[in-house]
Amino acid sequence: MKIRFYFYALLLSIFIIACKKEDPAPTESQKTICEQIGQLQENKEFNDRLDILYNSALNYNFEAAFLFYADNRNIYRYEYVEGELNRPSLSLTLNRKIDGVIHCHYKSLYPIFSIGDMKALYEIIDGQFIKESGTFNFGVVSAKGVAYLIKFSDFSKARDFLIESFKTSSASSRIEKQYKDAIDLNLKQNNMIVSGELSFLSIFGSKGMDLFKASIGDKKWVKIDIDSGNELVEIQCE
Repeated sequence: MKIRFYFYALLLSIFIIACKKEDPAPTESQKTICEQIGQLQENKEFNDRLDILYNSALNYNFEAAFLFYADNRNIYRYEYVEGELNRPSLSLTLNRKIDGVIHCHYKSLYPIFSIGDMKALYEIIDGQFIKESGTFNFGVVSAKGVAYLIKFSDFSKARDFLIESFKTSSASSRIEKQYKDAIDLNLKQNNMIVSGELSFLSIFGSKGMDLFKASIGDKKWVKIDIDSGNELVEIQCE
């Protein structure tokens, strides 16, 4: 399977392996999302990869990513992928299930997940390449010094929403416009980081996906959401 992340476009180059559709259901012994976030926060190898992606985003005009593969002890092995210079896209060739992927957005790109990123997530789900939904990590690191991570709180709900949003070109065009309009509106009163968070949560929030944010400096992850007054709130894991 080849997936191309287009950070401002919707086109993807993809070959999907036909297979029976089954949810990658979590195991009974699986840790809670907060426990997983806590483990990532203390994982030096994971934090080192965040730094590599941040430095790449800050100093070079190409996209880069790490694919996650976990062993039986939940120790990750990472596979590095690098895009082409001055092209806001990244090709990932998948031939087996993965435990996550985190990539970077360089200086001229938006800090948070783009609509192309979310379509790539849909393609990963649709292609049956998530090893286990309850522990899957999907992230982005920005040259702005922030990182975001999506965790599935309700995989079936998230999958159904992403399928509805991206299964046809007309559906993709609608959600692309909806996202762009939200960003344009929020940029009138907020900086790029805040407007991106508000826009993302207005479209993808409450859809079975939790959004976590960390500064590259301290790498302390917090869940972010919007309240009834359309204000950002931070929710600490307990």
